[in-house]
Amino acid sequence: MRTSPISRSPGWHYIDASTIVPDVKGAMGYYNVKEFGAKGDNVADDTTAIQNAINAIPTGGGTLRIPPGTYKLTGALNFTNKTYIRVVGGGAGTRGTQATQLSFSAVTGHGLDLAGATAFILEGFGIASTGGTPKAAIFFSRTTVAAGGNHHIRDVNVSGNWAVGIYSYGVEEGTYTK
Repeated sequence: MRTSPISRSPGWHYIDASTIVPDVKGAMGYYNVKEFGAKGDNVADDTTAIQNAINAIPTGGGTLRIPPGTYKLTGALNFTNKTYIRVVGGGAGTRGTQATQLSFSAVTGHGLDLAGATAFILEGFGIASTGGTPKAAIFFSRTTVAAGGNHHIRDVNVSGNWAVGIYSYGVEEGTYTK
């Protein structure tokens, strides 16, 4: 498990000097995409680095931190059948915050694929698409392995040429707030 240098105490992590956030289910692990090689400069392709951070999160869950920046992505980020994960950015740029932007270019599938994922919190980032024929920016569904559900999305801004912003099929409960 990687521990971010901005971690202060088990179960809680500082985003900046004035913002502290809890991990999902306590101190399950904190994974900063920059520690896996993501640049967030809108030049380098950050797809593999961010997917590696996602893959490092164990079955019991954890927090995926995406610091402010624009992350160029050329493929889906796959969270299939993951549980108890919190994905937190530096803000969607809608409230005067420094934005975290996931910028998908020439994608033909979904942006965030959460098929069968359970107990997710997505907050504080934007999801944009340019080019390609993208499907859903955020995709939730059941799988043969897991029912999915109990998702919470807040302060997430979807823009660009997505066919659908949030697609939720056969998923049990969730809240979506701006």
